[in-house]
This record gives sequence, C-alpha cells and structure tokens, in this order.
Amino acid sequence: MLGIFSFLIPALALANQKPLSIWGQELNYEVVSLSNKHRSYDGLAIRLNRSGKKINRVILNTAYFQQEATEIWEDFQYNPKPSVIVSPNLMTFLVNLMETNRNFSQKQSLISQLGELKEQLQYAAWQKVYAKAKNKKEFIRLFIQTRKKTIEYHELSHLLDAVLWEKQQLTSHEMRDEKQFAHDTEVRAFLTELVYGPNPQDSLWQIVTGVLQEIKQGRSIDYSVEKLKDILVMAQAINWIPRGELLCFLCFLSKESATDIATKLYHRYTLATHQWKRGLL
Repeated sequence: MLGIFSFLIPALALANQKPLSIWGQELNYEVVSLSNKHRSYDGLAIRLNRSGKKINRVILNTAYFQQEATEIWEDFQYNPKPSVIVSPNLMTFLVNLMETNRNFSQKQSLISQLGELKEQLQYAAWQKVYAKAKNKKEFIRLFIQTRKKTIEYHELSHLLDAVLWEKQQLTSHEMRDEKQFAHDTEVRAFLTELVYGPNPQDSLWQIVTGVLQEIKQGRSIDYSVEKLKDILVMAQAINWIPRGELLCFLCFLSKESATDIATKLYHRYTLATHQWKRGLL
C-alpha cells in the first residue's frame, strides 16, 4: 500500500480522470481495478508520466478483499458472536505496547489481548453487513465495495503526499528525510481512512492485524504498532474518554469520534513534512 512516486511505467489501462477533495486539497486521479493474487499489494498509488504530463493513479487489487471476505463470512457462520472476555485497561495495555523490550510473558499477553480485540473489531465492522446479506456472494460483494473505498482513500493520501513532496523538493534546496517521510505518509494514509473511509472499525481491524504480525515477527512491517499507539494516546487526551477506559472502546468508536481523533493526529504529522505554513504550495 506504500505509494510509489514519480517514475515511468507502462499504463495498465486508460481511465477517466476524476477530481476529489481531500484534506483541503483537490486531486485529479484515475482508478484501475484488478484481481491478481500474484501481486503483493491490495492497493497502490502511482505518479506516472504520460506524454510529459504527470498522472495520478490508484490501483486496487480486489483478490485479497475477496479472500478476506470469504474468511470473515465463514467465521460468522461458525462463530456468530465474539467470545466474552475481560478487556484490558487502556492505560495498562498502552504501557505494555510501548515497551520496546518485552519479556516473554508480556509478549504473549499482548498477543492474546490483540487477538481478542481483532475478533471484536471484526464483529463490530461486519456483523451488520453479514446479517443483512442474503448469501455469501452478496456479503463478499458488499465487503469488496466498502473495502475498495477505504483503500482508495488510503492511496489518495499517498498521492497527496507525493504531490506535496515533489513541490517541496522543487521549491527548497534542503533534502527531506526520506525514511521519516515513508513513516509519516503511511501513518497519514491510515488516518485518512478513519476520516474519509466508510468503516472505521474495519480500518482498526486491519491495524490490529498488522500489530499482531509485527509483534510476532519482531519487526516493523507498515508501522502498525506506531499507528495504534498514536490512536490510543490521542484518545486519552480527549475529554470524552473516561479514566480507566477499556481497550474495547475501539469497537464502539463512532464515525464522528474516529474522525475527531484522526484529524488531530493528521495535522500533527502534517507539520512534519507537508510544510503548508511555510508557503511552499
């Protein structure tokens, strides 16, 4: 899902350009959909050259969406409700998550808690769709429809960053920190999903899935741990989160609340690399 910026590649197909306003900026872009399990991504953002003109393109690979939809449908068939568990205290969980040197018992406890949270978020994100769908085929169709829109916004965030990055490079002799930019653009893309995407619980489900992978493998994959930490830290700074709140509050986070948290975080990251206030745009 990481954006790939400013290079020559052959066009997959011609598509109509369409405008969309995101974070106060308007982008013209085209969308290409494919279903190819041999591709390693579910979404890709590309800035390509066509006859000397820069074209923004979002590629959506639905092969993975269909696979996940099938797995969730089957899970609901056999496990209609998540198990009843005692959700950890938010502060306690966050402290454990932020520790870089975890002992074995702490790591296993985190994995267990995250696994239960993943199950609960899946229920929160998709149970109503499952109950509404007449059959498996319809559920898969509705799932893909929603997930495509979520990933489209994710990739649009990468495109916006790519455009702004290019403008900064052209208007400043100072080289930007590409490693920091790679981190910030991935975090901002997730926050964009929460603000503009149609299903915040599904976005959180994907992040928790990534956190589990990162903890088990002992390395960062797409900054999932940082994304989850940011969300939890910001949530605690907002007045409507009570002291002693449980981690499962993420399952009941309204669209408005998710937008509030993500917008505050986005503008914090924006100051790091976009430099809008320096008159570069």
